[in-house]
Amino acid sequence: TQGTHLRDVPVHQINEARTRLATKVIQLLNLTPTSSTAVRVTWEIVTAEDYVEGIYVRFRDVSGGANQYNLATVLNAGALHYTVTNLQKYTKYDFFLVPFFKMIEGQPSNSKMVQTLEDVPSAPPEDVQLGWVNASAPYVKWASPPPQHYNGILLGYKVQVKQNTKVVSQMTVNATTMSVILPNISAIGVQGMGVRVLAYTAVGVGPYS
Repeated sequence: TQGTHLRDVPVHQINEARTRLATKVIQLLNLTPTSSTAVRVTWEIVTAEDYVEGIYVRFRDVSGGANQYNLATVLNAGALHYTVTNLQKYTKYDFFLVPFFKMIEGQPSNSKMVQTLEDVPSAPPEDVQLGWVNASAPYVKWASPPPQHYNGILLGYKVQVKQNTKVVSQMTVNATTMSVILPNISAIGVQGMGVRVLAYTAVGVGPYS
C-alpha cells in the first residue's frame, strides 16, 4: 500500500519501479464537469501497469490565479477515472496526474483545463435603495451581487414589489439594468410597500435581497 517503507520492498523491484516510472506511463484523457462543484477525470495507463500503485490527481483554480495545486489520492491501482468534488462553482481548473509506486513518484501526465458548470447565484443584489423620480414615481436601484457569487453568467434581475404581504408588481430586467421605475405606484400607495431584487443565471434564480 501507499506509504510502505522502501526497505520493505526488494531492491530490484525498487530499481525497476524507478526505471519504469521515469518514462511517460499515464495519459490524461478527459476532464468532464458533472456538476457546478465536481469534475470527472479519466486517464489511461500507457505502460508499466505493474508499477502504478495509485494516482495523485493534482489540480488548481486558475480563475483566481492560484499557484498552489490541490491533491487527491487514488489508491485503486486499476482505476481509470476519479471524480473530484468540492470545487468552486463555474470556475476554471488545471489538472494533471502523477503515478506512484510506494514512495516513488513517476513522470507527470499531460495537463488539461476544464470549467465547472454554472449554478444559481449564491448571494442577492447589494445596496438596494428606494427613491423618487417625482412625487408619484418611485424607483428602485441596486448593485450586482459580489462577482464570486455569480456562479455563472448573470442573465438579469427580477424585481418584486409588495404591499404588506401581497405581491402587487413583478418585473424582469436584463443584466445591465440596475434600476427601474415602479409602475402603478399611485394605485399602490407607499404605506407598507417593500421592494426586493434577485439575480438569475441560466440555471435559476438566486436569493432575494
